[in-house]
Amino acid sequence: MPYRLHPHTRLRAERESVLWFHRGTAETLELDLEGLDTLIRLLQGKRLWQPRAWRFFQYLWAKGFLQKQLATPEEVTRLQALRKQSITLSAPLRSRRAPEVLHLSLTDACQQSCSGCFFSNPDPQTPNRYMSPKTFQRVLKDAVSQEVFQMALGGGEPLMHPKLLDYVQAITRAGIVANLTSNGALLTAAKAQALKTAGLGQIQFSLNGLSPEVHHQTRPHHDKVLQAIVTAQDVGLRWGFNVLVTPQHLQHNAVALQELFQFAQAQGAAMVNLIRPKAAQSEPHWLSQHQPDATGHRHLQQLLSHWQSKANFALMTDSSYTFLREGSVAQWLAAGVSGCSAGRRMLSVQVDGSYSPCSHLPERFQHHGSLQKVWQQGPGVEAFRQLEDTLEGACGQCAYKSVCRGCRAVVLSEGRSFFGADHQCPKPLSISS
Repeated sequence: MPYRLHPHTRLRAERESVLWFHRGTAETLELDLEGLDTLIRLLQGKRLWQPRAWRFFQYLWAKGFLQKQLATPEEVTRLQALRKQSITLSAPLRSRRAPEVLHLSLTDACQQSCSGCFFSNPDPQTPNRYMSPKTFQRVLKDAVSQEVFQMALGGGEPLMHPKLLDYVQAITRAGIVANLTSNGALLTAAKAQALKTAGLGQIQFSLNGLSPEVHHQTRPHHDKVLQAIVTAQDVGLRWGFNVLVTPQHLQHNAVALQELFQFAQAQGAAMVNLIRPKAAQSEPHWLSQHQPDATGHRHLQQLLSHWQSKANFALMTDSSYTFLREGSVAQWLAAGVSGCSAGRRMLSVQVDGSYSPCSHLPERFQHHGSLQKVWQQGPGVEAFRQLEDTLEGACGQCAYKSVCRGCRAVVLSEGRSFFGADHQCPKPLSISS
């Protein structure tokens, strides 16, 4: 049976490997040279005799990376050229040769005032900012030149940006996937349809509880976000939701999270993403009051282990929750787990177009200039890439530090050194605790 690369996928050479990105599912595979050689043989119509190669093909087919159709000679030539390129490429320490993802803060304006908000403008006397078309075009040009796969649009509330549809359309035309995170309150049927027409890959809503009581502990307008989900469903927008995990979610056998997972399962969500609380701009003591401790994270770890085997949606966590995973370092690496991705796989872009390795530490590591220059030479970026050598305390001694590294934003917010230990990690606890 002849096969070819699915037309919704993109390939990018890395150092001794190739990244293979699926625009429809936003999944990225990394093929080493052996995997790339196997793929080339497959597209040439050669039979795969080895069991390992056959399992590799079955995985690619199940994930939609292949299509039943004869590959063109140009496709095979392209793969062979990527293989040659990957052998000669260089990349910065412990990172991709360029970002896979850019997180864009389109505005710091928001029509809601949420407890624990990370990014919105907290001062009513300060004018709201909106990323200008000129700044956006410069960032997009940078992203195209560096073969970025995705641009995640946030805020503030990105639906308040008057040029949002133009930006989504421009990103899509450039061959990059545009995703959006929103509180949902401003999503009308007309705007949802316009976003779908513009090519939006996925809209991710902020939903903190299935019941109003749980949701309102951190966010207003529970009814509006539920209506926004219905609106996205009606127009066929791929959707999911983010959950800011607080101790309240983990009480009573984590009933609040269980309800959200059941809702996602029943309603056809593409993704549920669990967000670890970070420092709030306008409430300096909010984090200490709403951050689960190591024992709470152990309960969350057990819940994830149960649901990841039964969920029909992608159950994700932000990279600061890497310590919730179980298994050996080798198993983590085989699953593509790489821990904190700041400065290694992604960069954050502020409203003014400046770059930062971490969205939660924009002022500390803010850099102006081209994406390529920041990625190659930014001193703040280097600080994240050197963590395996500089971590202190329990994190510095941990066998998992190369695939985790804790969360520097949380550590700093608790008054410790940038290199200090992440004390909310559950791994030092007994497995039976």
